[in-house]
Amino acid sequence: MEQFLPNCSKCNARMVQGPRPLMWIFGDVRAYECSDCDHVIFSYPLEPTSSPLTIGQQFDERSKGWAAIKLRINRMKNALRQLMKRTGYTISRSADLADFLRSRDVSTVFDVGANSGQFARSLRSCGYAGLIVSFEPIRATFTDLSRSMAGDSKWVGHNFGLGASRGTSVINVSENTVFSSILPQTDYAIQFDPKARVQRTEEIEIFTFDEVFELANVGNSFLKIDTQGFERQVLEGATKSLCQLSGLQLELPLEHLYEGDWSFPVALSKLESAGFVPAQMRPTTFMTGDPQSWTEVDCVFRRRS
Repeated sequence: MEQFLPNCSKCNARMVQGPRPLMWIFGDVRAYECSDCDHVIFSYPLEPTSSPLTIGQQFDERSKGWAAIKLRINRMKNALRQLMKRTGYTISRSADLADFLRSRDVSTVFDVGANSGQFARSLRSCGYAGLIVSFEPIRATFTDLSRSMAGDSKWVGHNFGLGASRGTSVINVSENTVFSSILPQTDYAIQFDPKARVQRTEEIEIFTFDEVFELANVGNSFLKIDTQGFERQVLEGATKSLCQLSGLQLELPLEHLYEGDWSFPVALSKLESAGFVPAQMRPTTFMTGDPQSWTEVDCVFRRRS
């Protein structure tokens, strides 16, 4: 049977069958690309016809194609669930940070301890389209962050740190800058990762989150803090604004990489006294020599009802 190729519903140019990898999974569902624009549609092979398809007919065929794809994906998921169930495992999807932000209609995320933008990029990849305000005090790392922000009009950054009061401080810059901290490291830090070793120090500016939040004048907001043991001090500079947040996320220690860092129970107690309780928790690092145990966790907090 000859395959009739529809016209593009956007520019009416001729569609060509695209070399889409993995389309064989969906059997006779085909991918077509426009010869002029980047538009792509999926459809079944069509019977030969003497006249071009109308836009409405093209839409119908696209709908059939997507419906078939969804049906086959669901069948594959069900088959995988059954296979895993027979081996003693259960597959399920739990709520994540993206779900939390959507449920609170968050329009602004403050990213404290941004490094080169890993957290913000993860937000974009999961569909968050609101404003991101990042803070990274190390100059060279902020340059990397600026490259990540380029082209994203809703992502802005500041080259200073946040703490309990306004002033200056000295940060220990590690070989792997994700371990850089104002606090000194414990002996376990190098054992945990040799690239945590401090290579130099750098003087940085410090502001308080209350100062930043007052100037921002934003709507529903979420605060993420990942400052390598300095989370408590950031919160101490946010006493006025915490009550206006929809939620926050902190990286909390179960094993200490930094001297003077608070303990997990103390952190929970501090947040509870501020009106927040845990909503989600996920491990970020695992113990050296005991990968079944967590070293640090990202904990999302919600406002207590």
